[in-house]
Amino acid sequence: MNSASLQLSWRTTNAGTTTDHYEIKLDNGVWTNIGTQTQYTFNGLTDGNHTFNIKPVSAEGVSQTYSIIVVIAAGTEQAVPLMYVGLAVVVIAVATTVVLLVLKFVRNRPKFQ
Repeated sequence: MNSASLQLSWRTTNAGTTTDHYEIKLDNGVWTNIGTQTQYTFNGLTDGNHTFNIKPVSAEGVSQTYSIIVVIAAGTEQAVPLMYVGLAVVVIAVATTVVLLVLKFVRNRPKFQ
């Protein structure tokens, strides 16, 4: 199974309120106190939808939860073999040449009246 990492960072813009600490939670997991750091890296994420939750908490215990849903697609990326790219270029070139020759023939043929 493939896994990915995602680093989230944020800043507090609460006027008049001081943040004592932040708590984070992934999906339906448990809240984790991460202190006053304003970034966190989630590791071992599997493909699919995930909800990332961040909760600033004041010294008085007042908090507000902020969430973002992210789609993780860490599946194996496979490059297209160069042979197929070359083959596609050749096919396009041949098709273009044939179309141009047909157009030239149609334009230059004698018109019967």
